Amino acid sequence: MKRILLPSDLSALSDYAYDFAHRISSLTGAVIHVFSVIPAPPRAVFDKDGSLKNDNASDYSGWFAKKVERDKKLKNWARDKEDVVSTEVKIGRVREDIINYVDANDIDLIIMGTGGAVGMDEALRGTNAEYIINHASVPTICLKCDRSNIVINDILLVSDFQEDTPIKLEALRLLRTIFNARLHFLKVVTKEDFESSKDIHERMDRFRDQNDLSNAKYHIYNDESVEKGIINFCAESGIAFLAVGTHQRKGFNRLFKQSVTDGIVNHIYQPVLCFPVIKSEDQ
Repeated sequence: MKRILLPSDLSALSDYAYDFAHRISSLTGAVIHVFSVIPAPPRAVFDKDGSLKNDNASDYSGWFAKKVERDKKLKNWARDKEDVVSTEVKIGRVREDIINYVDANDIDLIIMGTGGAVGMDEALRGTNAEYIINHASVPTICLKCDRSNIVINDILLVSDFQEDTPIKLEALRLLRTIFNARLHFLKVVTKEDFESSKDIHERMDRFRDQNDLSNAKYHIYNDESVEKGIINFCAESGIAFLAVGTHQRKGFNRLFKQSVTDGIVNHIYQPVLCFPVIKSEDQ
């Protein structure tokens, strides 16, 4: 891992994300890029480089002033942070510009704070984090609160373990190594998708061997829904860090239902590593 992206709006959530990114950076030598996007005005037009295009019909002076002020604050914020090697501010479309930045700068991992979403807001709009985990080509760690003092002794991988070929799990292996954490597999069983413990354990064995995840401890938990099962299991076990896959591309077998992954990011307060389900031979 060489480059970590920290999307920032200079809020407390961004500070929480930096604290976590700094921990990983200090243990791996990775550098941190900080990218801040100011939402563009409605019906904005952009030039071929993706920058807001000024025109005679619209007065964008307020947005350009915000950009200058944000850039000044961001540089001042990063001044004493030696692992931050790049800061950039842009007026644009927050979600799309973050994805474009990842691809243009060979980012290996995104770490971002998120306030989550509930009710109609979740149903109609979702969150930036939800969009990014479902479109980014690299893993994303989402945090909802200050985790600067978190002790990661255990990592819980939540899945239905249906993949029949190896997938890209370098970020999970790296986190497990640098924190010297025990790995746990969790399958939540509901009335709608009941299956025997024997079948689940066999799938977990196959998944473990295919993905070089030795010494994982297996758990099966029964509950009304997958999301409730994860919340209740974490409360009972005390495990403070989750990992979950999100299916993004056609043609790949589904590791985990995307809607459940979105729910985890929006509602669960533990830090969550979301990784795109990409077969090893496809990258």
